[in-house]
Amino acid sequence: MNSADCPMCKIIRTYLILAVPVLAVLFLQPSEPVFGAFSIIKIAPWFVAIGLPSLIAWKYYHEIYKRNRKSRKD
Repeated sequence: MNSADCPMCKIIRTYLILAVPVLAVLFLQPSEPVFGAFSIIKIAPWFVAIGLPSLIAWKYYHEIYKRNRKSRKD
């Protein structure tokens, strides 16, 4: 694959890999629970509660902290 993909291609690829299977499970509503004793309604807020701050911290590190650190070394 081309390593110089455009940012929009990366977003679309991430969406297809992550969101489409989740939406398919929610849409099909399988008779057997996917997560056993766990409910998707109870798990989803935990993913958001952990994922959103992690994403913000990761973006801060790569876009602000790392850039400022490089400029101080130069």
